[in-house]
Amino acid sequence: MRSAVALCFLAVLCCTADATILNIKLRQVRDTKIDVENTIQQLKHISENTQKDVEQAVTKKLLQSMEEYNNYANSVLNTIRKEVEDAKARGKNAKPCYDAALNILNNSYRTAYTNAQQCRRNAILSINNNLSFNDQLITTGHDLIDELDKIFPDCYEKNSELIDIIKLYNCITNQLGISKIGVKNLKKDVSSARSTAKRIFAYLNYLTPKSRKEILELLVVGLKRLEYRGYDSAGVALDSADGKDIAIIKKQGKVKALEEEIFCRTNLDFESETQYHVGIAHTRWATHGVPSEVNAHPQRSDSEHAFVVVHNGIVTNYKEVKTLLQQRGYVFESDTDTEVIAKLIHHLWVQHPAYSFRELVEQVVQQLEGAFALCFKSKYFPGECVATRRGSPLLVGIKTKTRLATDHVPILYGKDHRPHGRNPELPVMPRSESTSEFQPLEDKEVEYFFASDASAIIEHTNRVIFLEDDDVAAVKEGALSIHRLRRCMDDPHAREITTLKMEIQQIMKGNYDYFMQKEIFEQPESVVNTMRGRLNFQDNSVTLGGIKDYIPEIKRCRRLMLIGCGTSYHSAIATRQLLEELTELPVMVELASDFLDRNTPVFRDDVCFFISQSGETADTLMALRYCKSRGALIVGITNTVGSSICRESHCGVHINAGPEIGVASTKAYTSQFISLVMFALVMSEDRISLRARRLQIIEGLKNLDNLIREVLKLDDKVKELAKSLFQHKSLLIMGRGYNFATCMEGALKVKELTYMHSEGIMAGELKHGPLALVDDSMPVIMIVMRDPVYVKCMNALQQVTARDGKPIVICEEGDEETKAFADRALEIPKTVDCLQGILTVIPMQLLSFHIAVLRGCNVDCPRNLAKSVTVE
Repeated sequence: MRSAVALCFLAVLCCTADATILNIKLRQVRDTKIDVENTIQQLKHISENTQKDVEQAVTKKLLQSMEEYNNYANSVLNTIRKEVEDAKARGKNAKPCYDAALNILNNSYRTAYTNAQQCRRNAILSINNNLSFNDQLITTGHDLIDELDKIFPDCYEKNSELIDIIKLYNCITNQLGISKIGVKNLKKDVSSARSTAKRIFAYLNYLTPKSRKEILELLVVGLKRLEYRGYDSAGVALDSADGKDIAIIKKQGKVKALEEEIFCRTNLDFESETQYHVGIAHTRWATHGVPSEVNAHPQRSDSEHAFVVVHNGIVTNYKEVKTLLQQRGYVFESDTDTEVIAKLIHHLWVQHPAYSFRELVEQVVQQLEGAFALCFKSKYFPGECVATRRGSPLLVGIKTKTRLATDHVPILYGKDHRPHGRNPELPVMPRSESTSEFQPLEDKEVEYFFASDASAIIEHTNRVIFLEDDDVAAVKEGALSIHRLRRCMDDPHAREITTLKMEIQQIMKGNYDYFMQKEIFEQPESVVNTMRGRLNFQDNSVTLGGIKDYIPEIKRCRRLMLIGCGTSYHSAIATRQLLEELTELPVMVELASDFLDRNTPVFRDDVCFFISQSGETADTLMALRYCKSRGALIVGITNTVGSSICRESHCGVHINAGPEIGVASTKAYTSQFISLVMFALVMSEDRISLRARRLQIIEGLKNLDNLIREVLKLDDKVKELAKSLFQHKSLLIMGRGYNFATCMEGALKVKELTYMHSEGIMAGELKHGPLALVDDSMPVIMIVMRDPVYVKCMNALQQVTARDGKPIVICEEGDEETKAFADRALEIPKTVDCLQGILTVIPMQLLSFHIAVLRGCNVDCPRNLAKSVTVE
């Protein structure tokens, strides 16, 4: 009966537009298939590092659901084709069947969506129960399911008249299309959980009395300072109350949850004091194994906690090492690559019980491949801590009551070593005979801090050592020594003790609710700090001390190459035109990942700029080493003194923006922008033909901080604008010339903070595709300034309005002609054309911030993102 009524209704529709209605049905069936298939792919991705039985059960259930629905849908479609021909021949009038058929069609779709919903819910529930999967992802999945459930009922309510069948079709098609985008986004969210954002913090006190409560509080605060880097679980390890074992406490979720778990424990003897102790802590973002307490760090070697380790990075050969250890009888309890390291050092200790702690770690490092930073603790070596790094940042902070005996720590080299690489037999390595080490000059009381980031250390000490790749730092009886297995020709004799200029206030929110908000409003000061001591407004001179000795060589180069990722890449695009103008050299701007993929030709007379806020961006660092190996001059532009890019560059510029805690970069972008502008000014200082242009730019820089303050006064207006945009699913940002980079950077901020789709579009490309997206429901932001491309931008603006677009325009103050074509306008002060991008990007930073707040997003730590991407 159901089929007859449904076919009766469909026959009438197909008589009038048979191809259209068949396409509707086919499209809806196809969409449902795609929905289920996408779910399978998501779950396969999740299950790569999960239990096989969960994967098999979920996949079987999804395949069964898909097959049942496909069989039903294909049966209906075959019958429809036959009934269409019969209806045409008989001229059958099926209007009385309309209401009944519509209800049946509704039930059909609801049944299909309910099946898909049940499959996804069962899958999520199964994985969540077995593996404690990410709560945020589950919530997103349920929201998508609810959206799918409402599609047909909502469209039916809007178009219940027979005459509105086409509108009903359009409504369903559009809503299903939007939901399909949601499914794809969910899939991306799942897969991006593999990215890394792990962070290490460790504390060692020697002859410095500390209660166990104080030690735990210090470790927890250290982890809180690293929260902005992104993570999904956290843990700590310290000596047990009797000092004979190691207590490990781990928790999935936030550091706050870990803190509550720690201080709920009754067996930790919080009030007892210790003269020397090592505690290690870690925040983890899943790379191998899903987020769970079992997979969280610290990882242990065995049930007796002989060795524990925290790890930042990825061990690429962990499967081979794991297989070797399993053959030796080791049983693994987690899915992480880190547990391999803990068991490997235990295996070495069993084989070579006479080895020192440091020698064991040196042997471990020889067996590992990949990028990592490691920090070890062992109950067999009480009061000792050993740390090492390769391709992942790690620094050692030193705190003493008296002045230090030296401003450097000598590097110790073994007399003999085997070539780097894996060796299952793990041969004995002769020890170094040197006894050089660091210790305080007068009193032996000392505290050491090991961390991936200076922000976790600065409140305790500003004296730090930045470890280099394959350094092994060991602390024993309060003395720090640094060892290396081999020595290269250009290796230094010591590691310098650096004094950080960071202040604790710089890593606190102050009177702001969010770090990002604070950093946006700090830009008037940060741009001045970038120029301070470098730009002399009295004689219009620019001095960049870090590169001044290399300027003659740079002026003789073949070309300039600017290489970066994300926001740093956009700062290069923003200044490319000015660099070409003032240097009269070809300028290439490259994404570091793509640059490496192409094996781009690089020559000895090239000058390569590597731009990175953290100085640790993995792709950028690998590109740097690629160019350096080909003889190019390397210039680093970073915000972090002592970072890998800073150390490995021939020369460079420190942007002096101050610590940037929010994951989404704001003040670092404007400071990178200004640093590159100043470089262009240095390169053109002896060119008479460019003198007027130079003076114009310098005058613009002189007033830039006041102009930024004027733009920040738009905050309330931008907040109101955000209220009209935050419920949209997409946003287009258009501009050209100096403001194209602003479009790309603004779109990136919207994407990473609000999880909305956003696209930065070159206005000159409007007719080559993007114009098809413009209608009265698509929000469009256009940047139209009175610069050399003003006429072309106005042409693009008029094209948007001609297609019923309602553009929001960022324009100069008092530009009534431009405002006449705008639905709404944000007016900013006038400045020199090449500096407009600094002023136009600030409204986009504010807009993305306010939309994110309105949508309930985590502004400082967007999902799936990390501040410093230290793994490729």
